[in-house]
Amino acid sequence: MASPPRYNPEISRNLTFNQSFRSTNSVNGNPNDLSGSTITGQIWNEEETKKYVDFTCTIDDATDGKFSISLTKTQTNILPDKPYYSIVKTIAGKDKKLFEGYLKVKPGYNQ
Repeated sequence: MASPPRYNPEISRNLTFNQSFRSTNSVNGNPNDLSGSTITGQIWNEEETKKYVDFTCTIDDATDGKFSISLTKTQTNILPDKPYYSIVKTIAGKDKKLFEGYLKVKPGYNQ
């Protein structure tokens, strides 16, 4: 089975984070239909022994494979410099990783 695409976004502490994605078929580039699916995302340490936070995940256009993830200021503030994350699609009880990678967490706005 093929590995999910890796994506390593940069985020800032103490600022909200929002990112949109489009899930596509790796063979023909067509969008993956997300109808009936649930999208979840979690941020862990590299060994996946400590979970930091869950992403808020929203399907924006199911038939076009579009979804978004977000974190609050409070959530970004507690993240270490380089945590691992994964985004998973669940349909009919079966999980499939859509994206994974590391977040590059940099200093953000301080009040």
